[in-house]
Amino acid sequence: MVQFKGNMGTLALVLATATAGIALRAGVSGAAMIASDNASNYTATSFTNGANGGSGFSPFDIVTTNNNSPPYAGTYLSVGGKNIATSTGTTAGSPNTAKAAFGVYANTPSTTATPAVNVLRDFVASSGSGLGTLRAGQTFSVALQSNGVGGGTNASDGFALQNGAGVGATTLFSLAYNGANATDDMQITDKNGTVNAGAVTGGGGAIPFADLGNGLNASFTLGTSTALGTPYTLTVSPATGNTSFTAPQTYTGTVANSAINQVNLFTVNTSGNGYFNSLAVGAATAPIPEPATLGLLGVGAVALLRKKRRTA
Repeated sequence: MVQFKGNMGTLALVLATATAGIALRAGVSGAAMIASDNASNYTATSFTNGANGGSGFSPFDIVTTNNNSPPYAGTYLSVGGKNIATSTGTTAGSPNTAKAAFGVYANTPSTTATPAVNVLRDFVASSGSGLGTLRAGQTFSVALQSNGVGGGTNASDGFALQNGAGVGATTLFSLAYNGANATDDMQITDKNGTVNAGAVTGGGGAIPFADLGNGLNASFTLGTSTALGTPYTLTVSPATGNTSFTAPQTYTGTVANSAINQVNLFTVNTSGNGYFNSLAVGAATAPIPEPATLGLLGVGAVALLRKKRRTA
């Protein structure tokens, strides 16, 4: 058995260093989840105002516009058949074991009324969550899919990150497929206006409807604000089962220096239905030290131990 000769303070330092090294190497890579929700947390055939099966987001605030004869806009729970569908909920004891996604429809009416659905979720402020607003280093992510947008008036399907609350909130960023766009490409809107994804300088290229139609994952990471605005990085990757593209595509831009308080998932006057799922916010985390760094910490602890023994 190895005996330790030295004071307890030195021993504590050695043990703390070793323990920290083990903990850091065992840590989960990537951001820690501080808000999440998906369709597997719900059992009803539809999700409605006030429902909330997740955490870190406010309950659903669903605003529909239609002529109600019949209802051309609404929400439902889509079970099976979608690449973005999930079968494992994000809360303990999640009830829905079927693969599900949130479905929205705002199909072209026979009257002049333009149908629309805006599904709003606030970033909830609570102690330790870091929310209330999306903060520097945090990432908001969502899965999107559609089975048709069409070319109707204002036809669009996507999501927006907004300042304020309700349908009157100011959009700071959006990613959407616009049916009136002459180019088969999703559009990005930020501080500098609206542009086709394929036209973003240094971006990952176009995002045609096939990518949205087969399901994609969008992740928006907010940077640190500057005098010229707040930079962001958007990453778009294929959902499991989507073979229309394989590698993640990255885009960068700038949003105005205003708080991002809510997400708006919208479908307006589309020929088919829209779907979303897997809403999440990941917290910024400190990088995990490399093995070499941990080794240097260990060497320093041993050197200190030897010094203490020589002077004892």
